[in-house]
Amino acid sequence: MPGRGNLVSGIAHEINTPLSFIHGNLDPAKGYFDILSQLVNLYRAHHSDPAEDISNFVQDNDIDYAFQDFPKLIQSIQNGVDRVQNIVQSLRIFSRLD
Repeated sequence: MPGRGNLVSGIAHEINTPLSFIHGNLDPAKGYFDILSQLVNLYRAHHSDPAEDISNFVQDNDIDYAFQDFPKLIQSIQNGVDRVQNIVQSLRIFSRLD
């Protein structure tokens, strides 16, 4: 039944399109994060006693945790993308076998 192979191939293609978008934006996101974290570290080095509203914002939003967790978040997204890419590849292989 060639219709099933075409359907599976079409689904794989539709999944792959947004997946490629996510994959292609992970490296720029990492780069932007690195730039911003360097800026924050420079700021902290040169202004060790920030204004109270800045200190409150840092504490209220747990900025230190965010800086520690963000690279793990990006890696988790990358792992998810890799898993879905493997599924898409399996769907494409299946569609050819069908």
